[in-house]
Amino acid sequence: MTKLWDTVDIAWLAGVLEGECCFSYKSSGSVVVVVRTDQDIIERLREPTGIGTINGPVAPQKSHHKPSWRWQVSQKQDVARLLLAVYPLMGERRKATIAKLTDRLAQEVVSSARDGTPKVQSV
Repeated sequence: MTKLWDTVDIAWLAGVLEGECCFSYKSSGSVVVVVRTDQDIIERLREPTGIGTINGPVAPQKSHHKPSWRWQVSQKQDVARLLLAVYPLMGERRKATIAKLTDRLAQEVVSSARDGTPKVQSV
């Protein structure tokens, strides 16, 4: 069952993603990643949505750095749903990045339908 996302949670997510997120596209698909030294912030990213994975603590590379935690969303359906939910609240630069990623996700859906591999379900 798909969890409904609260409007306040979406606004909070958009604020964190605007300032702290890495939107990227890899050969395996689109990925949304936030890395923070605040474990509570990382856990709060996952709580309202129920999506993504949390890894950490990751040992710092330098002695004066703190351990970090990582929230990553890489399932196509989850990435698409997250991007569409926060899009209206994002700045222009992030909107342009999201538009590129959603275009790539749409292309993946079309190519999956052509070659018979499982399709991304509706978002």
